[in-house]
Amino acid sequence: MFLQLQEIFSAVLAPQAIPETLHSNENCENEVKDPKETIAKLAAKVVKWKAISQKHKECAKMLNRQIQELKEQQNLATSEDNVEITVGTGVYMEKVTLAAAKLTAKTPTILARSLFRQHFEPDEMKGGRTCNANKSAAVLPSVDGIKRDALIEYCLNTYNLKPLSSSCRRGQVSEYVVQRSRIVDSLNKLLREEN
Repeated sequence: MFLQLQEIFSAVLAPQAIPETLHSNENCENEVKDPKETIAKLAAKVVKWKAISQKHKECAKMLNRQIQELKEQQNLATSEDNVEITVGTGVYMEKVTLAAAKLTAKTPTILARSLFRQHFEPDEMKGGRTCNANKSAAVLPSVDGIKRDALIEYCLNTYNLKPLSSSCRRGQVSEYVVQRSRIVDSLNKLLREEN
């Protein structure tokens, strides 16, 4: 490891890494003849390099934020207290919260409302639609669709409700579709109550 760092430093500090224009005396003599042009050129280069530097700093900040988010997701995924409620969604909840909600819920709708209150903050539940009485009011963002759908699927899977295959759908209404529409209606009412 130490040898690799030495090689990198020696490559960076090697004389061939320095541009030829810095070693040349001819360029310095030419630049001295017209100092105003030289100053203008150098000022333009400084502005250019500052802009490039700023872009790299912004990119580094964005990448650091993404790294932090991934670390948080990894910590949630590896924690023994949390469980992914629907596989592949990246939505996690505490096992204790899920167990308590299951104990008190008799139907998927009640379970969904309980978990929805636990998973979403009151600030997140506000908004989503325009008001019919006040159409000029700004529309607030709706709840996160991925989290909402993962929560609904978890509730349906908890009660062993699965969608019917495409061959069985003709003329039949599955319990899955009925319960899903009830959950969505119930959550819509909950959001209206919160607003």
